Amino acid sequence: MENPKSTPFLFLNKDLDIAFLQQLYKDEPLYAFDMFEGFMQEIGQRMADLSAAVTAGDWKKTQYHVHQIKSFIGIVGLTKVQDKAQQLESCCSSGNREMILLLFREINLAVRKSMTPVKQELERLREFLYPQA
Repeated sequence: MENPKSTPFLFLNKDLDIAFLQQLYKDEPLYAFDMFEGFMQEIGQRMADLSAAVTAGDWKKTQYHVHQIKSFIGIVGLTKVQDKAQQLESCCSSGNREMILLLFREINLAVRKSMTPVKQELERLREFLYPQA
């Protein structure tokens, strides 16, 4: 029997960038599991930190937090949201408050909507890696 930790895992949720995830994780479902699990554990606090910076109008902190989130959301296949995060990061330099608020709201909503698809893939990974657990 093959070790499931080095066997290809097929991502299925079309709300995520499947092609990107397949390329990123290739034959490493354990690595994917660790990244998805870390995302689920940390995204709430990271979004809260970003929200606090936006609310305070602190564009340097906003830029810092959105830069971190940009990479973080990519690891679970949220590449469209990642593009919005890049736009927000760029807007922080210009200080365009209205655009910053708009992009933040779009990112916040997209991340909240993505929680179910990410959680579903995490559970599929868990079942694949630990079928008896």
